[in-house]
Amino acid sequence: MNKFNKKTLVISGFPGIGKSHFFRKNKDKVVLDSDSSKFSWIEKGIRHPDFPNNYIKYIKENLAYINPLGVGKADIILVSSHKNVRDALVENDIPFTLVYPSRDIKEEYLQRYKDRGE
Repeated sequence: MNKFNKKTLVISGFPGIGKSHFFRKNKDKVVLDSDSSKFSWIEKGIRHPDFPNNYIKYIKENLAYINPLGVGKADIILVSSHKNVRDALVENDIPFTLVYPSRDIKEEYLQRYKDRGE
């Protein structure tokens, strides 16, 4: 398959699962680290009224199979795992893989959040 007919993999990842790390480390593929906060807030404390539709629009613009020319801008799009985002992906027939941690490592994730200032 040539680069002009590629499919885009959408990964919905739980916070702290490693989306940003994956984005920084993978230079051999075009990866978009699509932080939903850039779409869900107009400014601090003011939600964007069109979220998650504006986020879904951005995702669609980067999918190979939706683009009429069949040219995707990304190999992989990393997206939020918020329920309203997952529901919007399903409603828009956008296939995705959900990645989340095992409950057995809850304490490890709580520490990750502390380590990154959350």
